[in-house]
Amino acid sequence: MLLSLILRAITRRQNLLTKMIVKLSLQKYYFAFLFVQVFFTIFLSSSITIVAQEILHNLDFLLTILTINLSKASNYFFFYLLLQDFLINANSLLQMRGLIN
Repeated sequence: MLLSLILRAITRRQNLLTKMIVKLSLQKYYFAFLFVQVFFTIFLSSSITIVAQEILHNLDFLLTILTINLSKASNYFFFYLLLQDFLINANSLLQMRGLIN
């Protein structure tokens, strides 16, 4: 994965002392990337199609459309984070079963 290589290169340039601090820094960068990718991409893609049609007819309606789509994008982002958390936890439980056997 190219993203993990880029983020690790960024964290290595910070000259952090321990591996745990490096991993925490890597997680912060990854979360920021997910936030930008999921939240803003969904927000912009869902609002651009509606805004392009409405902007031609009514410029005052632009702010209302953007606020409605912002709430939709935030719901999608939080659902995405919850889904990722459940999948990671389920994967951890499946790996524990292998340790017990």
